[in-house]
This record gives sequence, C-alpha cells and structure tokens, in this order.
Amino acid sequence: MHPTAERVYVVGGQGVVDELAKVGISSSGGPEEDTKKFDEADFTSLAEELGRERYDGVVVGWDTGLTYYKITKSSLVFQRHPGAFFYATNDDGADRVGDWMLPGNGPLLKGLEAACAACAPARVGKDKPFGTEAIVLGKPNPDYARLIAEWNGIDLSRAVMVGDRLDTDILMGKRAGMKSLFVLTGVDGLAQMSEKQIYPDFVLPRVGCLWSERPQQQPSRL
Repeated sequence: MHPTAERVYVVGGQGVVDELAKVGISSSGGPEEDTKKFDEADFTSLAEELGRERYDGVVVGWDTGLTYYKITKSSLVFQRHPGAFFYATNDDGADRVGDWMLPGNGPLLKGLEAACAACAPARVGKDKPFGTEAIVLGKPNPDYARLIAEWNGIDLSRAVMVGDRLDTDILMGKRAGMKSLFVLTGVDGLAQMSEKQIYPDFVLPRVGCLWSERPQQQPSRL
C-alpha cells in the first residue's frame, strides 16, 4: 500500500508500535509519550523538530494515555508533512466491560480528525488516507478479512464471522462474503439490527451455544 513508508507517528498502545516494527516501519509516539507535556514556548521548537524528521504518516489505535501533547504532535505531522497518510486500527464507539460501556477508539479518533482539519486545512476535501479522515484498517474493512484469508489459505465463502458487534464484526463478514453469526453478549442486541439495518445470517445468545445447542449425535453401533 505504501511500499516506501519507513516511519510513522503512533497514537496508540505498544501493540501498534510492535506490529509496525514487524513489517519494517519504525515509529515515534506510542506509550513512551504518555506523560509528555509542553507549553506554548515549546510549540515552535516541536514544529521545527518534526519538520526535520521523516514522517510518512500517522497511525491511530486505542490509547488510554491520549493527551493534548499527542493530539498536537499528530496535527503538526500533518502540517509539516502534507503527504502523510492517516490510518486507524478501528473506530469502535464503545466496548462493553461488565455492566458498563467503555469509550472505544472512535471517540478518540474524532478528536484527532478534528485537529487535523483545523490545523492542516489544505487536507480538507482530499481523498482518504490523505485527507482529514482516517481509513480504518480493521473491522469492518473487508480487506482485513481478505488479507487474513490469503495468508492462511481460507475460502471466505466457506467461513463464518462470529462477533458481538453489528457495525464491525458482522458488517465485515457480510462485506467480505462470509456468513455471519451474531452473539448477544456485547455492545449490540436484537433491537440494534433494525436500527443499524445490519442483519446477520445466524444469532445465538452466546458463543457457548455453539457447543450446547449442537445437534445430538446418536452413538454408532458396532
């Protein structure tokens, strides 16, 4: 996709940094900048420093250490490197943890996209990934499933995507040509199918039903 890319700025966890390193892309940012701060006096020097360094793009993942410093630095990368690409691992709105909802990567990404549009207006109106909105590489992008299938020799027409979220798991399965199995243990429930106009092929209360609800086989007779 970007064969000449060598270095990016990461807003996200160590997992994003590590995965990029596996394909030969170095990065700055990530958890090592969780505690970094600056004032207005530092802003100009930071902008000059980023202009001297190479940045081919910005990659955003879920970041529990997101700070104003990271938002500012990402906006400066877009200003100093107008051709930088913009990707996100996902744009989930929220995730269920026990009885409560935890903000996902989607709300964080919206802030970074807004900063990009405000601070790098020359990108407004350009196609992704060179505009002000990131391309989501993970679910529901069907290319994600197709790449995994290619690596592992999987026939997607004979595969089933199992997930608990309609607009990521199930939507990706449908877009990639798989059957889809929706389990009711996550963010979405039955009511959201009509609300989101996303309909799975199968629905189960929980993943365990794949075992407990299986057809009972008669013992073979010798």
